[in-house]
Amino acid sequence: MSADGSGFRLAVVGTGRARGQIVIAGCPGRAARMPLPWNSEWRLRRDATTLKHWGVEALVTLMEKSELTLMRLTELPELLAEHGIVWYHLPVGGACIPDARFEALWRAVSPQLCAILWRGGRVAVHCGDGRSRAPLVSAKLLIEFGCPINDALNRIRGARPGVLVRPEEHAFILQQTQRAEVGDAAVPGARDDPSASRRYPAELDNPNRLDLLQA
Repeated sequence: MSADGSGFRLAVVGTGRARGQIVIAGCPGRAARMPLPWNSEWRLRRDATTLKHWGVEALVTLMEKSELTLMRLTELPELLAEHGIVWYHLPVGGACIPDARFEALWRAVSPQLCAILWRGGRVAVHCGDGRSRAPLVSAKLLIEFGCPINDALNRIRGARPGVLVRPEEHAFILQQTQRAEVGDAAVPGARDDPSASRRYPAELDNPNRLDLLQA
């Protein structure tokens, strides 16, 4: 949904197991349908305010550092902090399929996101267009949260028609389902008890990761 025709459109997905919701979005501050470096400061501030208005508690950015620089998003972490929104930078590059680098970062972040969802909060996930990496990672989060694979796919596609159709995306989602089953088997009652310890560490030392943009 976008009131002014910008590329920043929000798709809200319910988790089905709690009142928490996942918000799938494109690039904040985007000035056109194509991801060109035309972002202006006021658009970026507008979109950060929109996230706050929608009650987003954490934003997961999947764009690479080079993309953030191109799209002039270096001020995004500070703008989010002004609104009390935690920023997680988990870049996904290449073929838009999360790799080992992403998974290493995700293991520390996933428990934080699930905790927000369990208490009824909102988590936003964005990439460049809101139709590739963001839906895929949102499906991963839903599955880890306990949604069956078909339910997760239907929820994402209902909010973003036409996404998650590539064979490699299906393979990745199936892999997440298998991982979730193995993790829950190792932790009795994990799917039913949100406080149960899953296989990830509980804390992230520096959630805003400002060093990634300032390096």
